[in-house]
Amino acid sequence: MTYGEFITGLRLRHFNADELTDYANRTRGGVQNSLPPAALWPNIVVPLWILDCLRESIKRPITIVSAYRSPRYNAQLNGAASNSQHRLNCAIDFKVAGMKPETAFNRLRTMRDAKVFAGGLGLYPTFVHIDNRGRCATW
Repeated sequence: MTYGEFITGLRLRHFNADELTDYANRTRGGVQNSLPPAALWPNIVVPLWILDCLRESIKRPITIVSAYRSPRYNAQLNGAASNSQHRLNCAIDFKVAGMKPETAFNRLRTMRDAKVFAGGLGLYPTFVHIDNRGRCATW
């Protein structure tokens, strides 16, 4: 099974495998990213499911800005944490078309407060971060 087949098998309503697998082709500082190792594939399920639910409720396109980052690729990104959840394939950075990042962040925080998931939420000037670290963290 390929990573794309794994993502397709999740039967998400609003995301397709290309939205995640294309990120593996990005290059930074001469280092190309890669697909996650198979052992990490399940880690992305919860963040994807949460974003699929968000996309269903807001009826707006969501663009994935960042997903899995290989350790070498992550090291090339300015400001990326060396222990980034992206390296574990359990984090997604995203933008919502026509919506301020604060609005999307607050929607996700409401979902997290309702115990829909436990994980990290980060608000940045142009995007939102969500992860499946198993405990709540907010920045």
